[in-house]
Amino acid sequence: MRKVIVLGSDRALLAGFLRRTRSGIGFPSMFYVTGLVFGIVRYEFNNVIVTLQLWTIPYPMMYPGLAASFARGHTSVIIVVRPDEVKRIRELIDSCAIKDNVSKMIVVVGDIKDAEDATNELSEVFQQELEAKVVDSVEAIFRIYPRVFAEYDTNRKEKGEVFLVSLSADQCEEYYPPMQTGTPAINKKEIQFIKDFAKKMNIKVINDDMIIQTIYGEVSIHIPSGEVAIRPIVCEVCLLDCKKLKNVCIMRVDDGWCNEDVSAAALLVIAKAYALKSLDLPKHVINQLIMSNKCSNARFDATGIDEELYEILTRLSKSKSPIKPSLIDEARRRLISGRLSYTVFSILKRIFEKYTTHGKESGE
Repeated sequence: MRKVIVLGSDRALLAGFLRRTRSGIGFPSMFYVTGLVFGIVRYEFNNVIVTLQLWTIPYPMMYPGLAASFARGHTSVIIVVRPDEVKRIRELIDSCAIKDNVSKMIVVVGDIKDAEDATNELSEVFQQELEAKVVDSVEAIFRIYPRVFAEYDTNRKEKGEVFLVSLSADQCEEYYPPMQTGTPAINKKEIQFIKDFAKKMNIKVINDDMIIQTIYGEVSIHIPSGEVAIRPIVCEVCLLDCKKLKNVCIMRVDDGWCNEDVSAAALLVIAKAYALKSLDLPKHVINQLIMSNKCSNARFDATGIDEELYEILTRLSKSKSPIKPSLIDEARRRLISGRLSYTVFSILKRIFEKYTTHGKESGE
């Protein structure tokens, strides 16, 4: 049995890719906790049936370090990206500790021109001359390039082959596995109910997403799936253009109740919106929001940001340990002397109080 890792930035796109392999997707609940989905497919190669384990690993992972752990033991890799995500391929490979000597299939979801535009950059990344080809379906990838997945020599020292193909977007749609077996998906009536409820809470709604501004960054909730993501506040002022969107895990303890005819899944989406709007959240969720701002690559322009805010953002994004209380003491001193506004001080105080409280309770 071969273990094939399917990498990419968009968990729903990876799940859609896996679904198109005709494999039965296992452990759908993992999709909403870690972003992972798993499937098994079988293909014939040289008159032998080869069984493939397919693990999709989206990046960035919700919990640091999980990506490399789940990728362990891989024999080949499929990287599924949209054209604007090609520049992240090296980051994807490094985050999962992908071996140099395994074969790699790069799937650009778009037209052939999108794949051809990526050849120069990817040839440099892999130090191989690449040529873009077209495939008409996900299954065709396994049919046309079977040896990419079937052949693997554990003693091979040289770099593995790299293949680049384009796949039409209508052959790799986003897919959201059912939240749990036996629970009906959120229907159109419930989606509208949630949107109406959001307006009563003064929450912005764009298409099927609720947008909530928090002190940690802009949080979005995809109503049909209940998926929560945050664009960290550090990214808003960072000079780099990556502008990462990170997933946040919020799970229900019970089904709740409502005098309207709505499902438990719909109630959970409403509960998430209310909790994020009021920041009445469990500490493990607060920690996820804080940790989403951690980025060793963040770059700020000190001339374009308030001096105190610049210092805070720099420490928040790069610190590997809880922020020391002395930083708040310094902010308080500047507030008293009139060199820091009360609004900025209040925001910083709320962030660091939650951060240091969680750090003490978790023993960090």
